Amino acid sequence: GEAIMGIVGAGGFFFGTLLFLPEGVGPDAIATAVGAFQQSATGPSILLNLPGSLESSPKEAGPLFEGTVLFVVGSTGFSFSFFLNALGLSSFKTCEERLSAAVTSIHMGGGVPFCLGSTGFIDQVGCGSRMVAIGAWCFIVGCLLIMAGAVVALARDCVAYRAALHDLGDESPDS
Repeated sequence: GEAIMGIVGAGGFFFGTLLFLPEGVGPDAIATAVGAFQQSATGPSILLNLPGSLESSPKEAGPLFEGTVLFVVGSTGFSFSFFLNALGLSSFKTCEERLSAAVTSIHMGGGVPFCLGSTGFIDQVGCGSRMVAIGAWCFIVGCLLIMAGAVVALARDCVAYRAALHDLGDESPDS
């Protein structure tokens, strides 16, 4: 489950980023493929034309809208990956296990602002500059938390490495 959600997260960000690329970037074959992908993401969107809308003419979604939706999907995928990783923790006896729990908690805390921040960039639903600023600050907070989690993960790895070296030093050659 954790790996699948990681793939969903990475796929959301990969395809969302392709939809944000400017026209004509890169070699011709790549630019043509990206242009075709962007063109396929243009048209009416269910998210912009929900039942009960007072407007009679359907709204068209562009690549930027669809890309932002994919960023939300990617952020959610990574958040669920962190959550499923937390479900795999079963013991908190050693320092390494407690640090693993801290890493997972900090990463989950960083994933939530990414989900919230992605919605701040949806231009076709009336998000103005204030909403973009809120989204950007959510990304900043999310990045800081993910980086803090990575620092704690490095500390956990150092603790595990030292424990492994200690265990190797305790073994005698004739045992």
